[in-house]
Amino acid sequence: MLKPGHLRAQIWICIAAFLGGFAWLIYSKVSGFGMLHGDDFLHVGNNAYLRDFSADNVLWMLSNADIDYWRPLSFISHALDYKLWGEDIGGHHITSVFLHWCNAVLVAIVGVTTYQLARNEPPTLLRASFAAIACGVIAATIFVVHPQHVQTTAWIAERKGVLSALFSLLSVWAYLRSQALPHRAPYWSGLALMAFVFALLSKPMAITVPFVLLALDVFPLRRLTWSAGWRVLLSAIWDKLPYFVLTGAVTLYTYAAVRAGGFLNDADMFPLAERIINAARSVWLYPLRWLAPIGLSPIYPVAVLDNSVSFTNLLPLFGLLVVGCAGITLFVRGSGALLAALAIHLVIIAPVLGLISSGPQSSADRYAYLPDVVLCVALAIGLVRLWAQRAALKLVPACAAIAVVIWTFGLIALAQTQVLVFASDKSTHELVKRYYPQWQPYTSYLDGVAAFERGDIERAHTLLLAAVQYNEARHRAHIYLAFVFQRLGDNGLAYEHIKAALALTPNDPFVMQMAAQALVQGGRPQAARVLVESLLQGAPQDQPLQQQLAMISIEQGRLVEAASILESILAQAPEQINALNLRAVAAQLSGDAQMARTLYQRVLKLDPDNADANNNLKNMR
Repeated sequence: MLKPGHLRAQIWICIAAFLGGFAWLIYSKVSGFGMLHGDDFLHVGNNAYLRDFSADNVLWMLSNADIDYWRPLSFISHALDYKLWGEDIGGHHITSVFLHWCNAVLVAIVGVTTYQLARNEPPTLLRASFAAIACGVIAATIFVVHPQHVQTTAWIAERKGVLSALFSLLSVWAYLRSQALPHRAPYWSGLALMAFVFALLSKPMAITVPFVLLALDVFPLRRLTWSAGWRVLLSAIWDKLPYFVLTGAVTLYTYAAVRAGGFLNDADMFPLAERIINAARSVWLYPLRWLAPIGLSPIYPVAVLDNSVSFTNLLPLFGLLVVGCAGITLFVRGSGALLAALAIHLVIIAPVLGLISSGPQSSADRYAYLPDVVLCVALAIGLVRLWAQRAALKLVPACAAIAVVIWTFGLIALAQTQVLVFASDKSTHELVKRYYPQWQPYTSYLDGVAAFERGDIERAHTLLLAAVQYNEARHRAHIYLAFVFQRLGDNGLAYEHIKAALALTPNDPFVMQMAAQALVQGGRPQAARVLVESLLQGAPQDQPLQQQLAMISIEQGRLVEAASILESILAQAPEQINALNLRAVAAQLSGDAQMARTLYQRVLKLDPDNADANNNLKNMR
């Protein structure tokens, strides 16, 4: 006969397999997905530093905060994917699904432990009651199948979120164990702190974990009560001093990096009053989308929402105050569950509510990944407790169970549909366009480029700055801003924008070529040469690049080298007008007026209205 502990171990293996089956049922198709344009390519696909673990690449992963913010462990996970899967992007997706499954198992463990502590039971997994196990399974099942978690799992760029959640959940569980066991169990305390460090290394949003641990002291640990006094509160805070020190350091560094990278929206684009309205609404939107995940979108653009100060828009703020007052009242009367749940929800989403705003989104499904754990566990505990009272309530527990089962199957169907949204750029854009037909992505960037090309430099300057703020093709917007500042005669600022563009996408051929052009115009031909020569290493026969190198050589006075490059191009394409023009310029500068005149005439024979040839030929007479 099996001992109880052994029986529970087998049950936990079955639970893990059960959750894995649901994860694969929903996410199996991601193995055929590629990368989405935007963050996938910007952060991973075009990031040469992730292709191997050379010393320079590892140093970049550990120190870089230019792409968005400092998150070395997420970069290392992508590099490990390239080591394991190579360029098979489907394998990278499978890694994210595996991490989501691990998170679901941790949600089950946290659910069991929370139920045990709420019932004053010892927090031991292998000897958990069937009621506690049922609580964990219900919470984890809802978590693993919920469509609101698809964005985090099926979008490669959000690996940081699923990885940070893994270590945050591990930290929470270890903390609960450390506080509930005799003598505070130093082993578990050390594990909680170490997991927190790994969560921070994955994504700075883990700065909320210390505040979550404080809320857990209210419930289910009941360490902090209304009658406990200030000393207990100060003791609880003091115990978490290492957490708060790390949180403060990472918060300051992340804010500085985000501001330096131009990610923050300024007050003119998103005034403070509107941010408060949007934040209060978002607090309610996440649990509402959890309850009824219909109309989920890859992005909820702030530009199309009404954030004006009105009575209707202030209702979410009033509602939040009412619920907060109710939680405090219950806490004073000895029940801290509502206050703890509300505090954890608010704390986790506080950094992404938009009070400090970046990007074009008002909210995002990926931000709900961790806060939803609170809702899943709360629902599970409520159902299990209700079922325990089935004799008194007769059919109510059975009806509630049936309703949750039907709801869960609905979640599965919605999640399977939502996964397909992230199959390609076309599917994501079509869904956003269906929900928000009035919103056009990259409007500021495209309008800024159009303004620059028609010569409206002031308008181009305003729009391209907005594009940088809203992260609309930010790397390319930086390049066009460099051209704008060159037109305005400020080569210093132009160079800063060139450096910003290259820092964001150091291996993007378009950005490198445009940057080289801007560098030449800004009087830095040698820096331009380095970029173009690196591009030619990968495409030695690319004629536009060869012409650009020839132009740079002319700027540097290396006329023989320029002539050789251009002769090679003209041998293959004798009527290449740009190459003919540049060859004529090289001949003119080297003192061969006859050859220059002949070449300009050849250009005009092919293109009688060519302004460069006409002007240069007139100047020679």
